[in-house]
Amino acid sequence: MKTKIIEATSNEFNWGKFMIAEFTPDHWRVRSVVDALPLLRARGWSTQHLWVLDLQTGEGACFRRGPGGHARSDLNNHQIWVCPLFEPFLEWLYAQTFDDLDQLPAVVDLPNAKNESHGYRRSGPNARLHDTIDALQEIIKRQAGELSRERNGSEALLMRSPNYASMSPREQWEEDKRLGLLDLEPTKEKKTADG
Repeated sequence: MKTKIIEATSNEFNWGKFMIAEFTPDHWRVRSVVDALPLLRARGWSTQHLWVLDLQTGEGACFRRGPGGHARSDLNNHQIWVCPLFEPFLEWLYAQTFDDLDQLPAVVDLPNAKNESHGYRRSGPNARLHDTIDALQEIIKRQAGELSRERNGSEALLMRSPNYASMSPREQWEEDKRLGLLDLEPTKEKKTADG
């Protein structure tokens, strides 16, 4: 494969290191031993496809370059670990017109890229499934917390003073507050006609 290493910067905060690779004429001539078809072309690869490897994470994928490419969608088809500049770099690469990798610069500045402190794994084609799982985990955590509070509340009820029933409403409120059963201030007692 023919390769080119390109570094990318962003507002002097992020620094991306990428290797671009393309198939050589020798690769295009390879025929499958199994089905005798051109190995790459029969699998849907074209001369417009480039491998983009993130040299920080060691992961990458094959993308079809040129106008009409959509970096975010294309990246979401892969579940790869990328540095924060991978998507903006891929957008930049799609906008480039070149016949040879050597025509690309050694360094590019991506001033509109977000400043991020760490890389992340792209959600991949099962993003909706992952989002659903995350949402269900949050619901389970919330319900587990509510059950825990209810259990703790039941235990607190057992810890009430044996004299609780004979206490005034104010004393009962103070006892419940001490045990963490109340979060509100007591309401002022209404004056009766006698009082």
